[in-house]
Amino acid sequence: MKIDTSYEMKLLTLLKGTLGVKISDYLSSLKNNGISITDKKGLVNHKFIAHFKHLVYKKIITNSSGRTSLDSFGLEIGTNGHISHWDCADIIFVEQRTSLTY
Repeated sequence: MKIDTSYEMKLLTLLKGTLGVKISDYLSSLKNNGISITDKKGLVNHKFIAHFKHLVYKKIITNSSGRTSLDSFGLEIGTNGHISHWDCADIIFVEQRTSLTY
């Protein structure tokens, strides 16, 4: 999937100016702002997870301990494609990054 930087900016907007956000609050805020986390069948939205993983991989977002894996944020995609989450470390936007592209 090609990375859509404007979509990634939407994912980051909710993190700007915060000291960190719990995954449950973050996902709720995304949904409230019209960003789909799951499809109509309740399976993870591939666009969302691909872009979220890209932000993690590029270390544009980290957890409050500096770790960069989905489970370190309290996020997991099951083998059946359903997303589960639990509150653990906060998601932090690493603002010194200037580019979202490779």
